[in-house]
Amino acid sequence: MAVLVERIETSHTDIAHTYADWRNLGFALASELGEEGRSYYHRLSHFYAGYKPEEADRQYTACLKSCGHGVTLKTLFYLAQQAGVDISPFPPFLPFPFSGEVPFRLKREMQKNWLNRKMPKMC
Repeated sequence: MAVLVERIETSHTDIAHTYADWRNLGFALASELGEEGRSYYHRLSHFYAGYKPEEADRQYTACLKSCGHGVTLKTLFYLAQQAGVDISPFPPFLPFPFSGEVPFRLKREMQKNWLNRKMPKMC
C-alpha cells in the first residue's frame, strides 16, 4: 500500500473528490490499519483544495469509532484507479543486495510470478 500512496503523492492526485469518497477513504484505512492509517489519511487528503488537518483528524477519529461499515481497503485502490493512478502490481524487492540493473529475464519472471508470490530462481 505504501507504493500506491507514493504513486498518488508523486502525481499530486486528489483521489477523493467528494465528501462520500473522502469519508469512505477514512473508513477503508481505519478498518484495515487502525490508528496507523491516520498518517496515510492526511497524506492522501491534503491534495484536496479545502484540506484542513484538524477536520481530517476529526473525520478519521469518527471512522475509527464506526468500524468502517463494511468499507475495505479495496476502496482506496478503486478511488486511485478512478483518478487515473496506476494501481498495477509491482515486483517485490530483491531478497539480496543487487548492484546495477535487474536482468531482463529476472525482472520478467518476478513480474509474472508476483500475483502468486513466488520468488524467481536466481540461477
